[in-house]
Amino acid sequence: MAPGANLLSKRIAAKCVVVAVIVVVIIVGGGGGGGDASVATVLVLVGVGVIVVVAAVIVVAVVVVVVVVVVVVVVVVVVVVVFVAVVVVVAPVVAVVDILAIAVVFF
Repeated sequence: MAPGANLLSKRIAAKCVVVAVIVVVIIVGGGGGGGDASVATVLVLVGVGVIVVVAAVIVVAVVVVVVVVVVVVVVVVVVVVVFVAVVVVVAPVVAVVDILAIAVVFF
């Protein structure tokens, strides 16, 4: 997991819970004589809050996976570029040095 991803998901979850609690308090406090309807509304809001928290955690997990994939792709690209640079630049230089060494030995 990327550094800070766990903290980010905890912050998002905490904010979702706070919003859900505030909404529940407003509805319960403002529901004069609602009775069963108020309880049903509270249950629906708690369910929505749980869904929002789960969705936030899933979004954070997807972001972490995307970041890891991007980092892996960048590392692979860098390794390939370095390998190609070594093959294109260093190999011919080594070949020329070898040829010159052979020429010096024979002549």
